[in-house]
Amino acid sequence: MNRFYVFIFVLLFALFGCAETTADNEIIWHADLNHDGNDDIIKVEILTDRDTGEGAKMSVYTSDLLIYSAVADLPHVGWNGIYLFEDESGAYLLIWQPSMGQGAGHYTYEIFSFDEKGNQVFLDTGSLVFEMRDICDRYEGLEDFVKYMQRVNDYLASSSLIVDTHDGTLLYGTQENPIVHQYTPKWLFNVFQ
Repeated sequence: MNRFYVFIFVLLFALFGCAETTADNEIIWHADLNHDGNDDIIKVEILTDRDTGEGAKMSVYTSDLLIYSAVADLPHVGWNGIYLFEDESGAYLLIWQPSMGQGAGHYTYEIFSFDEKGNQVFLDTGSLVFEMRDICDRYEGLEDFVKYMQRVNDYLASSSLIVDTHDGTLLYGTQENPIVHQYTPKWLFNVFQ
């Protein structure tokens, strides 16, 4: 049943133009990520190569100089969420990586901008390491997990999805049609059933 809903979501996503690309499968975003008063260019190249597992490559340019790049791959080890976070102090990249493997979780996020030399300037970072069975069976660490996820989802609520490959599904948005994406781990539903 879950695959049906994923299929419907992807179909609706494609039909209603939430992700427009150029002829070269590039999406261009503009944001002042180094806070110098000029927009930088965020270029996303949609790869979607199931053979190699590549989903998308994101690059940030300031004055035609590459200052940052990241990939979002489709296989589990390469899942990545890249968002444009904005608050009263400016625009930032939000990198969100919830990783699970054999019942162990390692969730991380980083929110950063860039200085005039292209170095990352961190606004906030967070990490949570946990065992799924502790949360599901004994509710140990559940309170910390919930607080952490509330913080992440608060940041995501003020962010526009650039590209995300969690669960092996490629999602991407545009500035013209921004997508706000909240994260709820699928395995968490088993805790309360």
